[in-house]
Amino acid sequence: KRLVFKLGNMEVAELDGKRFLRATAHSVFAIPLPEVLPAKFTIEIDVINRTALDAAAFQLQGTLVFSGNTLAATTISWGSGGVALTGGNGGQTPYGYNSVLATRYRGKPAQLRILGDGEYIKAYLDEKRFVNIPNAKFSRTTALVIDLDARGDENPLYVGRIRIAESGKSIYDEIAAKG
Repeated sequence: KRLVFKLGNMEVAELDGKRFLRATAHSVFAIPLPEVLPAKFTIEIDVINRTALDAAAFQLQGTLVFSGNTLAATTISWGSGGVALTGGNGGQTPYGYNSVLATRYRGKPAQLRILGDGEYIKAYLDEKRFVNIPNAKFSRTTALVIDLDARGDENPLYVGRIRIAESGKSIYDEIAAKG
């Protein structure tokens, strides 16, 4: 109910007793936020990737309308091969392909976790860190938008639980406390 449909073909589906948003074509939806995304935040998204086509399948931006202009908007992309952060005139890391990861994540559940602290961004797929950038310049607005590159009934994408929260500790404080 709280998602804003923008584009594509999506439906609610049940897998293993859990509800997912299932996309079978290029689809876009926004997540309105009650206030501007805070300086310190955590975003967690449960996903199931395509069973084939290992390139980035999901993209996230801090805006209401997805922008293809990578200079204007920082984009966090992920798929069966890993996670990347590009654009926004900040630090970035390219999307890399890893056959071991691709085999692990093709058509299987995973959790994307993004930790933000000012311009600092860390992004994890399950417990593996893929992105660690001190000057990412991720946009803080009153919405997030997710672009899904699904490829038909044989290569759908699934988005499950989405959690967005304000974080209490800074990344620096966490590193100082735990090393």
